[in-house]
Amino acid sequence: MVVNKRRGVGRLGPLLLALSLVACATPTEAPPSVPLEFRLSQARQAPALWFDFYGSGLRQARWSHSTDVIGSWVYVVGGSDSDGQMVTVERAPILKGGDLGAFQMVRSTLRTPRDCHASLVIGSWLYVLGGDHQGSLDTIERAPILKGGDLGSFQYGGTRMTTARDEHTATRLGNYVYVIGGVRGPVQLNSIERAEVRPDGSLGPFSRYRHSLLANRYGHWALVRGGYLYVAGGLSDNGNAGVAERAKIGADGELGPFERTGSSLAERRDSPIAIDLDGWLYVIAGARENAMHIKLNSIEAAPFTDTGLGRFAPAGSLRVGRDYHTVTRIGDWIYTIGGEKTYGGALSSIERARVPSAGPAPRESSGPGRSLEPGLGSHMGEDYWGYGW
Repeated sequence: MVVNKRRGVGRLGPLLLALSLVACATPTEAPPSVPLEFRLSQARQAPALWFDFYGSGLRQARWSHSTDVIGSWVYVVGGSDSDGQMVTVERAPILKGGDLGAFQMVRSTLRTPRDCHASLVIGSWLYVLGGDHQGSLDTIERAPILKGGDLGSFQYGGTRMTTARDEHTATRLGNYVYVIGGVRGPVQLNSIERAEVRPDGSLGPFSRYRHSLLANRYGHWALVRGGYLYVAGGLSDNGNAGVAERAKIGADGELGPFERTGSSLAERRDSPIAIDLDGWLYVIAGARENAMHIKLNSIEAAPFTDTGLGRFAPAGSLRVGRDYHTVTRIGDWIYTIGGEKTYGGALSSIERARVPSAGPAPRESSGPGRSLEPGLGSHMGEDYWGYGW
Protein backbone atom coordinates (compact mmCIF):
# COMPACT_ATOMS: atom_id res chain seq x y z
CA MET A 1 0.00 0.00 0.00
CA VAL A 2 2.85 2.31 0.64
CA VAL A 3 4.05 1.79 -2.93
CA ASN A 4 0.57 2.49 -4.35
CA LYS A 5 0.23 5.70 -2.34
CA ARG A 6 3.59 6.94 -3.47
CA ARG A 7 2.75 6.12 -7.09
CA GLY A 8 -0.56 7.93 -6.78
CA VAL A 9 1.16 11.00 -5.46
CA GLY A 10 3.70 10.76 -8.22
CA ARG A 11 1.03 10.76 -10.95
CA LEU A 12 -0.80 13.69 -9.34
CA GLY A 13 2.39 15.55 -8.53
CA PRO A 14 2.22 18.22 -11.29
CA LEU A 15 -1.44 18.98 -10.54
CA LEU A 16 -0.83 19.25 -6.79
CA LEU A 17 2.17 21.48 -7.40
CA ALA A 18 0.13 23.81 -9.57
CA LEU A 19 -2.67 24.01 -7.01
CA SER A 20 -0.18 24.73 -4.21
CA LEU A 21 1.42 27.51 -6.22
CA VAL A 22 -1.98 29.12 -6.76
CA ALA A 23 -2.75 28.84 -3.04
CA CYS A 24 0.56 30.42 -2.09
CA ALA A 25 0.04 33.25 -4.56
CA THR A 26 -3.31 34.14 -2.99
CA PRO A 27 -2.84 35.17 0.67
CA THR A 28 -5.63 34.24 3.03
CA GLU A 29 -7.23 37.30 4.60
CA ALA A 30 -8.40 37.25 8.21
CA PRO A 31 -12.03 38.18 8.75
CA PRO A 32 -12.34 41.97 8.47
CA SER A 33 -13.94 42.06 11.92
CA VAL A 34 -10.61 41.08 13.56
CA PRO A 35 -8.28 44.12 13.77
CA LEU A 36 -4.75 43.62 12.47
CA GLU A 37 -3.37 44.90 15.79
CA PHE A 38 -5.18 42.15 17.67
CA ARG A 39 -4.04 39.44 15.22
CA LEU A 40 -0.44 40.55 15.65
CA SER A 41 -0.76 40.51 19.43
CA GLN A 42 -1.77 36.84 19.31
CA ALA A 43 1.45 35.92 17.50
CA ARG A 44 3.69 37.44 20.15
CA GLN A 45 4.92 35.57 23.21
CA ALA A 46 6.07 37.40 26.33
CA PRO A 47 9.58 36.58 27.57
CA ALA A 48 9.12 34.30 30.57
CA LEU A 49 9.97 35.36 34.13
CA TRP A 50 11.57 32.47 36.06
CA PHE A 51 11.92 33.25 39.76
CA ASP A 52 14.43 31.75 42.18
CA PHE A 53 14.74 32.10 45.96
CA TYR A 54 16.91 34.97 47.10
CA GLY A 55 18.61 35.88 50.37
CA SER A 56 17.51 34.99 53.87
CA GLY A 57 14.01 36.44 53.58
CA LEU A 58 12.05 38.79 55.82
CA ARG A 59 12.70 39.01 59.54
CA GLN A 60 8.98 38.40 60.11
CA ALA A 61 6.87 36.22 57.84
CA ARG A 62 3.90 38.29 56.67
CA TRP A 63 1.17 38.62 54.09
CA SER A 64 -1.16 41.47 53.05
CA HIS A 65 1.67 43.93 53.72
CA SER A 66 2.84 46.78 51.49
CA THR A 67 6.26 47.50 50.00
CA ASP A 68 7.79 50.86 49.06
CA VAL A 69 11.19 51.90 47.71
CA ILE A 70 12.47 54.95 49.60
CA GLY A 71 15.89 56.20 48.60
CA SER A 72 18.29 53.26 48.77
CA TRP A 73 15.97 51.15 50.96
CA VAL A 74 13.09 48.71 50.42
CA TYR A 75 10.51 49.05 53.20
CA VAL A 76 7.92 46.39 54.11
CA VAL A 77 5.03 47.73 56.18
CA GLY A 78 2.39 46.00 58.31
CA GLY A 79 0.52 42.91 57.18
CA SER A 80 -0.52 39.76 59.04
CA ASP A 81 0.94 36.56 60.40
CA SER A 82 -0.56 33.71 62.43
CA ASP A 83 -0.95 36.06 65.42
CA GLY A 84 -2.98 38.67 63.54
CA GLN A 85 -2.41 42.13 62.11
CA MET A 86 1.00 43.74 62.58
CA VAL A 87 2.42 47.20 63.31
CA THR A 88 6.03 46.33 62.51
CA VAL A 89 8.14 47.72 59.67
CA GLU A 90 11.36 46.29 58.27
CA ARG A 91 13.74 47.37 55.54
CA ALA A 92 16.65 46.13 53.40
CA PRO A 93 19.39 48.19 51.72
CA ILE A 94 19.57 48.30 47.92
CA LEU A 95 23.08 47.26 46.92
CA LYS A 96 25.11 47.57 43.75
CA GLY A 97 23.61 45.82 40.76
CA GLY A 98 20.11 45.79 42.23
CA ASP A 99 20.89 43.23 44.93
CA LEU A 100 19.19 43.45 48.32
CA GLY A 101 20.95 43.31 51.67
CA ALA A 102 19.50 41.64 54.75
CA PHE A 103 16.18 42.88 56.14
CA GLN A 104 16.23 44.49 59.59
CA MET A 105 13.45 45.78 61.83
CA VAL A 106 13.13 49.56 62.21
CA ARG A 107 11.96 51.59 65.19
CA SER A 108 9.07 53.23 63.38
CA THR A 109 5.82 51.26 63.74
CA LEU A 110 2.23 51.80 62.69
CA ARG A 111 -0.19 53.36 65.15
CA THR A 112 -2.85 50.76 64.30
CA PRO A 113 -2.13 47.13 63.38
CA ARG A 114 -3.39 46.65 59.84
CA ASP A 115 -3.23 44.46 56.77
CA CYS A 116 -4.77 44.67 53.28
CA HIS A 117 -3.91 48.38 53.23
CA ALA A 118 -2.35 50.55 50.51
CA SER A 119 0.75 52.71 50.82
CA LEU A 120 2.20 55.57 48.78
CA VAL A 121 5.23 57.85 48.90
CA ILE A 122 4.07 61.45 48.48
CA GLY A 123 6.79 64.05 48.68
CA SER A 124 8.64 63.55 51.95
CA TRP A 125 5.96 61.31 53.48
CA LEU A 126 5.06 57.63 53.47
CA TYR A 127 1.28 57.25 53.60
CA VAL A 128 -0.62 54.13 54.69
CA LEU A 129 -4.32 54.14 53.75
CA GLY A 130 -7.13 51.99 55.10
CA GLY A 131 -6.82 48.25 55.58
CA ASP A 132 -8.28 45.86 58.09
CA HIS A 133 -8.07 45.59 61.88
CA GLN A 134 -11.13 44.05 63.49
CA GLY A 135 -13.02 45.42 60.51
CA SER A 136 -12.35 47.72 57.58
CA LEU A 137 -10.51 50.97 58.37
CA ASP A 138 -10.98 54.50 57.06
CA THR A 139 -7.94 55.89 58.90
CA ILE A 140 -4.74 57.13 57.25
CA GLU A 141 -1.28 57.23 58.79
CA ARG A 142 1.87 58.88 57.56
CA ALA A 143 5.54 58.97 58.54
CA PRO A 144 8.11 61.60 57.52
CA ILE A 145 10.96 60.46 55.29
CA LEU A 146 14.17 61.70 56.92
CA LYS A 147 17.70 62.17 55.66
CA GLY A 148 19.21 58.98 54.28
CA GLY A 149 15.80 57.38 53.73
CA ASP A 150 15.07 56.77 57.41
CA LEU A 151 11.45 56.88 58.60
CA GLY A 152 10.18 59.06 61.42
CA SER A 153 7.25 58.18 63.65
CA PHE A 154 3.87 57.35 62.13
CA GLN A 155 1.03 59.72 62.99
CA TYR A 156 -2.58 59.82 61.86
CA GLY A 157 -2.76 61.80 58.65
CA GLY A 158 -5.34 64.40 59.62
CA THR A 159 -7.90 63.15 57.09
CA ARG A 160 -9.94 59.98 56.60
CA MET A 161 -11.33 58.16 53.62
CA THR A 162 -15.05 58.61 53.02
CA THR A 163 -15.54 54.82 53.07
CA ALA A 164 -13.73 52.33 55.28
CA ARG A 165 -12.19 49.72 53.00
CA ASP A 166 -9.50 47.06 52.67
CA GLU A 167 -8.07 45.07 49.75
CA HIS A 168 -8.23 48.28 47.70
CA THR A 169 -5.58 50.07 45.64
CA ALA A 170 -4.29 53.64 45.85
CA THR A 171 -2.63 55.55 43.02
CA ARG A 172 -1.37 59.10 42.62
CA LEU A 173 -2.38 60.78 39.36
CA GLY A 174 -1.25 64.38 38.99
CA ASN A 175 -2.29 66.30 42.07
CA TYR A 176 -4.75 63.66 43.29
CA VAL A 177 -4.61 60.38 45.20
CA TYR A 178 -7.26 57.91 44.06
CA VAL A 179 -8.48 55.01 46.24
CA ILE A 180 -10.13 52.31 44.15
CA GLY A 181 -12.50 49.45 44.98
CA GLY A 182 -11.97 47.03 47.87
CA VAL A 183 -14.36 45.68 50.47
CA ARG A 184 -16.09 47.14 53.52
CA GLY A 185 -16.84 44.17 55.71
CA PRO A 186 -18.86 41.80 53.52
CA VAL A 187 -19.75 44.54 50.99
CA GLN A 188 -17.74 44.57 47.76
CA LEU A 189 -17.07 48.03 46.33
CA ASN A 190 -16.75 49.58 42.90
CA SER A 191 -16.55 53.12 44.27
CA ILE A 192 -13.60 55.47 43.86
CA GLU A 193 -12.65 58.36 46.11
CA ARG A 194 -9.89 60.91 45.87
CA ALA A 195 -8.06 63.65 47.75
CA GLU A 196 -5.97 66.55 46.51
CA VAL A 197 -2.24 66.55 47.23
CA ARG A 198 -1.29 69.87 48.80
CA PRO A 199 2.05 71.61 48.15
CA ASP A 200 3.39 70.55 51.57
CA GLY A 201 2.69 66.87 50.85
CA SER A 202 -0.42 66.67 53.04
CA LEU A 203 -3.74 65.35 51.73
CA GLY A 204 -6.94 67.32 51.53
CA PRO A 205 -10.32 65.81 52.41
CA PHE A 206 -11.41 62.72 50.48
CA SER A 207 -14.62 62.78 48.45
CA ARG A 208 -16.52 60.25 46.36
CA TYR A 209 -15.41 60.44 42.73
CA ARG A 210 -17.99 60.72 39.98
CA HIS A 211 -16.81 57.63 38.07
CA SER A 212 -16.74 54.06 39.37
CA LEU A 213 -15.38 50.70 38.28
CA LEU A 214 -17.64 48.71 35.96
CA ALA A 215 -17.65 45.81 38.43
CA ASN A 216 -17.29 45.50 42.18
CA ARG A 217 -13.70 44.45 42.75
CA TYR A 218 -11.32 43.68 45.61
CA GLY A 219 -7.91 42.05 45.84
CA HIS A 220 -7.18 43.57 42.42
CA TRP A 221 -4.25 45.49 41.01
CA ALA A 222 -3.95 48.88 39.31
CA LEU A 223 -1.18 50.42 37.21
CA VAL A 224 -0.61 53.31 34.81
CA ARG A 225 0.46 52.80 31.22
CA GLY A 226 0.27 55.08 28.17
CA GLY A 227 -2.12 57.63 29.61
CA TYR A 228 -4.51 55.01 31.04
CA LEU A 229 -5.13 53.52 34.46
CA TYR A 230 -5.59 49.74 34.17
CA VAL A 231 -7.44 47.66 36.79
CA ALA A 232 -7.97 43.88 36.77
CA GLY A 233 -7.80 40.71 38.82
CA GLY A 234 -9.25 40.12 42.26
CA LEU A 235 -12.78 38.95 43.00
CA SER A 236 -16.19 40.34 42.11
CA ASP A 237 -19.76 39.43 43.02
CA ASN A 238 -21.33 41.20 40.03
CA GLY A 239 -18.91 40.77 37.14
CA ASN A 240 -15.89 38.96 35.72
CA ALA A 241 -12.92 40.29 37.69
CA GLY A 242 -10.57 38.61 35.22
CA VAL A 243 -11.52 41.17 32.56
CA ALA A 244 -9.28 44.24 32.60
CA GLU A 245 -10.80 47.72 32.75
CA ARG A 246 -9.10 50.99 31.96
CA ALA A 247 -9.81 54.73 32.26
CA LYS A 248 -8.11 57.57 30.40
CA ILE A 249 -6.04 59.95 32.52
CA GLY A 250 -6.49 63.64 31.75
CA ALA A 251 -3.65 66.16 31.77
CA ASP A 252 -4.73 67.41 35.19
CA GLY A 253 -4.98 63.93 36.73
CA GLU A 254 -8.72 63.60 36.11
CA LEU A 255 -9.93 60.06 35.45
CA GLY A 256 -12.40 59.42 32.68
CA PRO A 257 -15.06 56.69 32.72
CA PHE A 258 -13.86 53.08 32.82
CA GLU A 259 -14.16 50.79 29.79
CA ARG A 260 -13.53 47.08 29.29
CA THR A 261 -10.40 46.19 27.35
CA GLY A 262 -11.83 42.94 26.00
CA SER A 263 -8.91 40.97 27.42
CA SER A 264 -9.35 38.53 30.28
CA LEU A 265 -6.83 36.70 32.45
CA ALA A 266 -6.18 33.13 31.33
CA GLU A 267 -6.90 32.06 34.92
CA ARG A 268 -8.99 34.19 37.28
CA ARG A 269 -6.99 34.92 40.38
CA ASP A 270 -7.40 36.82 43.63
CA SER A 271 -4.69 39.12 45.02
CA PRO A 272 -2.18 38.86 42.20
CA ILE A 273 0.40 41.56 41.49
CA ALA A 274 0.80 43.16 38.06
CA ILE A 275 3.82 44.99 36.63
CA ASP A 276 4.59 46.70 33.33
CA LEU A 277 7.76 45.35 31.69
CA ASP A 278 8.89 46.39 28.21
CA GLY A 279 5.40 46.73 26.77
CA TRP A 280 3.97 43.65 28.50
CA LEU A 281 1.58 43.42 31.42
CA TYR A 282 2.76 40.60 33.69
CA VAL A 283 0.34 39.21 36.31
CA ILE A 284 2.17 37.30 39.03
CA ALA A 285 0.73 34.54 41.26
CA GLY A 286 -2.44 34.98 43.39
CA ALA A 287 -5.09 32.56 44.66
CA ARG A 288 -7.16 30.36 42.35
CA GLU A 289 -10.64 31.90 42.18
CA ASN A 290 -12.62 28.66 42.62
CA ALA A 291 -10.22 27.18 45.22
CA MET A 292 -8.93 30.01 47.37
CA HIS A 293 -6.73 27.74 49.49
CA ILE A 294 -4.64 26.97 46.40
CA LYS A 295 -2.02 29.66 45.76
CA LEU A 296 -0.74 29.94 42.20
CA ASN A 297 2.90 30.21 41.23
CA SER A 298 2.03 30.80 37.58
CA ILE A 299 2.62 34.04 35.68
CA GLU A 300 0.75 35.26 32.64
CA ALA A 301 1.34 38.25 30.39
CA ALA A 302 -0.44 40.25 27.69
CA PRO A 303 0.94 42.90 25.32
CA PHE A 304 -0.23 46.48 25.65
CA THR A 305 -1.90 47.72 22.46
CA ASP A 306 -3.41 51.01 21.35
CA THR A 307 -6.86 49.59 22.06
CA GLY A 308 -6.01 48.03 25.43
CA LEU A 309 -4.48 44.59 25.90
CA GLY A 310 -3.81 41.56 23.73
CA ARG A 311 -4.37 37.98 24.80
CA PHE A 312 -2.98 36.74 28.12
CA ALA A 313 -0.70 33.71 27.88
CA PRO A 314 1.63 31.79 30.26
CA ALA A 315 4.90 33.61 30.98
CA GLY A 316 6.93 31.83 33.67
CA SER A 317 6.50 30.96 37.33
CA LEU A 318 7.56 31.47 40.91
CA ARG A 319 9.11 28.70 42.98
CA VAL A 320 6.23 28.81 45.49
CA GLY A 321 2.57 29.62 45.02
CA ARG A 322 1.56 32.72 47.00
CA ASP A 323 -0.99 35.51 47.23
CA TYR A 324 -1.17 38.73 49.23
CA HIS A 325 2.49 39.18 48.32
CA THR A 326 4.25 42.27 47.00
CA VAL A 327 6.37 42.77 43.90
CA THR A 328 8.91 45.52 43.28
CA ARG A 329 11.45 46.25 40.56
CA ILE A 330 14.99 47.23 41.54
CA GLY A 331 17.32 47.81 38.62
CA ASP A 332 17.31 44.74 36.42
CA TRP A 333 15.59 42.52 38.99
CA ILE A 334 11.98 41.83 39.96
CA TYR A 335 11.50 40.84 43.61
CA THR A 336 8.51 38.98 45.07
CA ILE A 337 8.27 39.40 48.84
CA GLY A 338 6.33 37.41 51.44
CA GLY A 339 2.68 36.47 51.04
CA GLU A 340 0.38 33.64 52.07
CA LYS A 341 1.11 30.05 51.06
CA THR A 342 -1.19 27.24 50.02
CA TYR A 343 -3.47 26.04 52.86
CA GLY A 344 -2.55 29.12 54.90
CA GLY A 345 0.44 30.52 56.71
CA ALA A 346 2.62 33.58 56.20
CA LEU A 347 5.78 33.41 54.09
CA SER A 348 9.08 35.13 54.82
CA SER A 349 10.74 33.96 51.60
CA ILE A 350 11.83 36.27 48.79
CA GLU A 351 12.19 35.33 45.15
CA ARG A 352 13.60 37.29 42.24
CA ALA A 353 13.76 37.13 38.44
CA ARG A 354 15.84 39.11 35.98
CA VAL A 355 14.10 41.63 33.72
CA PRO A 356 14.06 39.93 30.29
CA SER A 357 15.40 42.97 28.41
CA ALA A 358 18.45 43.01 30.72
CA GLY A 359 19.67 39.71 29.25
CA PRO A 360 20.02 36.29 30.85
CA ALA A 361 21.21 35.83 34.40
CA PRO A 362 23.15 32.80 35.65
CA ARG A 363 20.77 30.28 37.16
CA GLU A 364 20.69 26.65 38.21
CA SER A 365 18.42 23.88 36.99
CA SER A 366 14.74 24.57 36.47
CA GLY A 367 13.73 22.61 39.57
CA PRO A 368 10.18 21.69 40.57
CA GLY A 369 7.11 23.66 39.71
CA ARG A 370 8.47 25.18 36.47
CA SER A 371 5.47 24.97 34.18
CA LEU A 372 4.10 27.29 31.54
CA GLU A 373 0.62 25.93 32.05
CA PRO A 374 -1.47 28.35 34.15
CA GLY A 375 -2.14 27.01 37.60
CA LEU A 376 0.11 23.95 37.42
CA GLY A 377 2.72 23.62 40.11
CA SER A 378 0.80 26.12 42.20
CA HIS A 379 1.76 24.60 45.51
CA MET A 380 4.79 22.55 44.55
CA GLY A 381 8.08 22.99 46.33
CA GLU A 382 6.90 24.57 49.57
CA ASP A 383 8.08 21.81 51.90
CA TYR A 384 10.97 20.88 49.61
CA TRP A 385 12.56 24.31 49.48
CA GLY A 386 11.91 25.13 53.11
CA TYR A 387 12.45 28.90 52.95
CA GLY A 388 10.93 31.01 55.71
CA TRP A 389 8.40 28.72 57.33
